Amino acid sequence: MREDAVQKGVPQPQPLDQVNSVIAETKNPFGKQPAERDKTLRDFDLPVQGEVLYFGGCYDTLRNPAIFKGTVKLLESAGVKPAYLGQNEWCCGVPQIWSGRRDLAVRLAEHNVDEIKKAGATLVVTSCAGCYNAFGHYYRLLLGELPFQVMHITQFLAQALEKNHLPLNSLEQKIQGTITYHDPCHLGRHMGIYEEPRILLRNMFPASFQEMPRNRDDSWCCGGGAVVFPYLTQYSLQVADKRIAEAQSIDARTIVTTCPSCVNVLRLAGRRKGVDVKNIVELMAIAVG
Repeated sequence: MREDAVQKGVPQPQPLDQVNSVIAETKNPFGKQPAERDKTLRDFDLPVQGEVLYFGGCYDTLRNPAIFKGTVKLLESAGVKPAYLGQNEWCCGVPQIWSGRRDLAVRLAEHNVDEIKKAGATLVVTSCAGCYNAFGHYYRLLLGELPFQVMHITQFLAQALEKNHLPLNSLEQKIQGTITYHDPCHLGRHMGIYEEPRILLRNMFPASFQEMPRNRDDSWCCGGGAVVFPYLTQYSLQVADKRIAEAQSIDARTIVTTCPSCVNVLRLAGRRKGVDVKNIVELMAIAVG
């Protein structure tokens, strides 16, 4: 429906139009210069070519570098030195897909796939649920089958844990209270990834992990997806408040999730209610020592 509206020339809401314009120019939604990704490449001394490539995504590279750093640490703890594209990594295109800008989404997707092929990667790992949804589902719709495998970081690490390739310690002495997990729409109901994050959490919190009443494919949206947050911010936060209340109903003090958009909006809502919100990568980077 949104794509049809764009094709018919229906004006987009100003916040969506602005996001698309910024991404078209700078290849990220924050207006950061592409060279900033090259700085990340240098800071972590990552190769630009390799069989396993880390696709950091805009949030985890440009807004929350602790997640980028944590993901690299986790991959290295599992015995992998990942390649990284630097400024040749562009936005995955999920905001454009959800706002009906198929033309821009295709341009971004084609570029990313071409650069990954040039890097010689056979496996792409991403820490962003939205990027995983883009590569794992939408790129196949836009471009056909991809010439490489794609995994979310929780899938990769759950496999490494099963093979005893990843040291993972309990965090129950460091983080007190009930821990719960929020299924992001991108990773859960869109891509069917439910068990891997829970396997990792139960290893770190064997006694204190507890499910919210609505979980897995019944999970309540965080309110921040589908470019709702920049367009309808107050409504987005109202939805997030309901999810925070659900966590409070089981006395959870910490919500863990795997999507930067979910972290963003749930953290804003959680601060007002005394509920902490963590990306699973933050916790795992501590748990590996």
